[in-house]
Amino acid sequence: SMPKPGRKSMPASGMAAKPTRPSSRPSRPRCPTPDDECRSRSELWYNLPVHSHGSAVEMANTEPGKRTPYFIALGLAAAILLVYWPVFRNGFVWDDLPYLVDNPDLHLGLGLPGMKFAFLSARYGTWNPLGWLSLMLDYQVFGLRPWGYHLISLAFHIANTLLLFVLLTRMTGHPWRSGFVAALFAVHPLNVESVAWIVARKHVLGVVFLMATMLAYLHYVGRPNWSRYCLVALVFALGLMANSMLVTLPIALLL
Repeated sequence: SMPKPGRKSMPASGMAAKPTRPSSRPSRPRCPTPDDECRSRSELWYNLPVHSHGSAVEMANTEPGKRTPYFIALGLAAAILLVYWPVFRNGFVWDDLPYLVDNPDLHLGLGLPGMKFAFLSARYGTWNPLGWLSLMLDYQVFGLRPWGYHLISLAFHIANTLLLFVLLTRMTGHPWRSGFVAALFAVHPLNVESVAWIVARKHVLGVVFLMATMLAYLHYVGRPNWSRYCLVALVFALGLMANSMLVTLPIALLL
């Protein structure tokens, strides 16, 4: 029979096909999950490229000028020189006399006898061969002129401050805040004894390897492999040879 006018023909199955209407509602963006936020913070922490949502992208968009860290570093070094400049007028005091001036083992220099004393002797109750080697090198270069020893200790303190600034900048992404913390470290009164007292060389030298170990560990965690892990172990071992107090550093890295 012919279909009646005004009525649509039914498909063979007897069911009318429902046309699909295009959705005019825009798709909602996926909200960042806790995993995304953790990954974002982890990538920012280890200075890796950031591709996730959240505050990491905002910090990347507000990245300071490329020259800013260099100006901050120069300011830190200038502040240290200004504060510690009177140290060059200091002479040998207290334990400097028996440890340096009247110590024939220190006067052996960097030859085989001096190496044997530095690595095998514990005559003064501590084992810090790199500290002894540093003082032996100073003696060969400066003799018994105290200003040279103070110059090297001050150079180590400047290096420690700059390493701390680099470390904090890589961990936080904020050069100005990191520079402020590094400035507090640079001129804090607690560091005066370690910098101005020649025999305390092991302290400033130990901090050099402490900062270097933390930077190496940050480098390792960003992309773990055996070569980076061995670098961390090597720098840490050198730090133990400079100051045995670094034995607590692995616990600090776990925090």
